[in-house]
Amino acid sequence: MGIIREYVFSIMIVSVSCAAVNMLTPENSGLSRYVHFLAALVVSFAILSPLQSLLYELPAFLDTEFKNDAVLSFSGELNSEELIINETVEILEKELKVQTENRLKCKIEDLRIICDIKDTENISITKIEVDFENDNKYLFSDTRNYLEDLMMCECEVRCIGGK
Repeated sequence: MGIIREYVFSIMIVSVSCAAVNMLTPENSGLSRYVHFLAALVVSFAILSPLQSLLYELPAFLDTEFKNDAVLSFSGELNSEELIINETVEILEKELKVQTENRLKCKIEDLRIICDIKDTENISITKIEVDFENDNKYLFSDTRNYLEDLMMCECEVRCIGGK
């Protein structure tokens, strides 16, 4: 209730101050039209600014509610740490796919990362599988070398092409 009172009070203050500025400007001058227009803009801004903050916070609120529902629906299968690990692996797969496509200038159909999760502190990538649209042995070796250098870990890189 205090928020609404503060909102109405701020609109009243802005309206009174704009009315005072309008009364101080001479009526017959060309400046009075511009002052009246600016006063109307200021009052409009004072009315709409709290709504703007609500509109910016609403998607984050809805997204949070959706994520909370998703976590609750999966709570029987995975705990929150495993969900975070799975989301991180998915993000890594997407980024690795984009980087590899940009570096090798070729289209990758799918890229999968297989991890060995001992616990939340010890996660190791054991295999990276890359599916290409065509079958090219030179492309496979370039991909294998690039991913091994990029990941800086001992993992198997398997390339598949021409499905």
